[in-house]
Amino acid sequence: MPVALFFRQRAGHILYAITLQRATLTKQLTKIMNMKTVSTIFSAAALSLFAFTASAHSVTATSNTLDSAEAMIAKKAKELNATDYKITSAHMGNKVTMSAVLDK
Repeated sequence: MPVALFFRQRAGHILYAITLQRATLTKQLTKIMNMKTVSTIFSAAALSLFAFTASAHSVTATSNTLDSAEAMIAKKAKELNATDYKITSAHMGNKVTMSAVLDK
């Protein structure tokens, strides 16, 4: 076998091996990227569900006095099974209007 033919065949085998390795690496990288994409989408969906379930509910009450308006807020919070409420605003004029955010 001539030396040139030997080296040509040898180079062909090396190029074939490199091509196979490259194809294998490409498949592995594609698989990793697909897994990252799926995990990112799953994480985003899970976080949005948690944010949705933990969202606060707001209520408003109108009454003649601050105490009675707060009592109405407390009653609404109890009816909606809230664990706590925070009064966010209270306006006094002829009537008292009070707003609160309920925590569930």
